[in-house]
This record gives sequence, structure tokens and C-alpha cells, in this order.
Amino acid sequence: MIAILFVIFPLACFAADSQQHYAAYTLKAFGSLLIVLSLMFAAMYVLKKVNVASRFKSSRIKVLDRLYVDNKHSILIVEIDDKEYALGVGDDVNVISILGSKNAKDN
Repeated sequence: MIAILFVIFPLACFAADSQQHYAAYTLKAFGSLLIVLSLMFAAMYVLKKVNVASRFKSSRIKVLDRLYVDNKHSILIVEIDDKEYALGVGDDVNVISILGSKNAKDN
């Protein structure tokens, strides 16, 4: 079904005689839109599988959780060098609390 929608239909649209029929122009435009959308979804799928964002992650700083208070303010739980911090993030960043060490929780 998906192959018909994204492959066969656009090919049929481009094969239509477009010299005298306005419907053929509409079919070509719709077919072009389907091709562009399918290429976008394919690119998104490949980028998700490659996971480009994971290459830029720091091994020392990890965001464990985030709670949005409103559009500009949030509370983060961050792990930095095996220590956890609660941070208030808004116009500036404030340390709310030092939650403890990761090693202390394991014992």
C-alpha cells in the first residue's frame, strides 16, 4: 500500500500527458509533493538511526531529568562527575540543591 502511494502513483503522474490537461498538472504537483515528503521521511529515519546527537554528548555531564515549570523556566537533575545536582534554569542557572554522590547511593 505504501509502495503504491509513494512510488507507483508519482511515476504515473509524471507519465501523464501534461500538454493539454490541467488535471495532469495537478497530478504532477501532487506526485512531486509525495516524492519530497517521502525523501524527508527517509532522511529523518536515517538520521534517527545514525543518532547524530549522541556524538556530541559529554561523558562527564548528563541531564537525568527535566521538569518544565513554564515556557522559560525548568528544573533539571544533572549528573556531573558522579555527583547529582538540582538546577533551576530560567534567565540564569541556579543550583537548587546538591543531591549527592552516585557512589554513595550504590552502597
